[in-house]
Amino acid sequence: YNAGIMPKHILGSGNPFKNTTFNKSKPVGTGPFQIGSYVPDQSVQLVANPHYWAGRPHLDSITFKVLPDPNAQIAQMLSGDLSLMTVAANAAVSRLQSDSNLAVRSEYVPQFYWIALNQNLALFTDVRVRQAIEYAMNRPAMISAVTKGYATVANSAISPALSYYYNPNISQYAYNPATARKLLAQAGWMAGANGILQKGATPFSFTLDVGQTGYLVPIAELFQSYLKAVGIDVKLNVMEWNASIQKDFVQKSYQAVVNWWVYADDPDVTPFFSSAAAAAEENEP
Repeated sequence: YNAGIMPKHILGSGNPFKNTTFNKSKPVGTGPFQIGSYVPDQSVQLVANPHYWAGRPHLDSITFKVLPDPNAQIAQMLSGDLSLMTVAANAAVSRLQSDSNLAVRSEYVPQFYWIALNQNLALFTDVRVRQAIEYAMNRPAMISAVTKGYATVANSAISPALSYYYNPNISQYAYNPATARKLLAQAGWMAGANGILQKGATPFSFTLDVGQTGYLVPIAELFQSYLKAVGIDVKLNVMEWNASIQKDFVQKSYQAVVNWWVYADDPDVTPFFSSAAAAAEENEP
């Protein structure tokens, strides 16, 4: 949804998200590079756009290689087959830092991790319950355990990478399990069997969908443990990545889901948080 200008002479009035020819073979854009070649599941080569409004870029071409195996990425970086890579695994940092020919830099990216609760379910309609879940999570400890400190606690969906838009002074939900329990009690959830809260005969239990990629599984496991400590039972449904996208993003069939999103330099988060977008086709999730 980040494309601001769409080529009517190519797309007509059709849905651009369903035009695979336009999206994958010869997309039209206004950036410094254009598609040179595209080999599915292997590589995308960008070549300099001689018509770029700010002048021809300094590089003739950039090739993005598809390397699903993190070990292959590191091996090719160490051998010199790659010029640049994003390090997604903490274990790789020390290996790369040990090579004097490489430089490892830590930079903010316009990305945030989130947990979405299906508010069509009675479990989550009370704002006190949603606030309690926020208070139940020890997010600084999660960052330390999962990313080894390479992250910050999100106070909004705007990343510090977008410094022009980022406000560091927004108040946060600090880790406070006592406040979480108090809010849950105010919402009518009382102690039940095996330490799990219940309202009437209904236990506070739900399923969290988790795609198998990146930090999502360890984040989900910590989330599960923090909520158990305040009396909420979270069952993890760990799925193959593409299956999770189909279920949670396409079908929108979930009780709760953990995932992440990267956005462009214009931080429009309307599709995530606007009630008006909740039923729209491109709403996420």
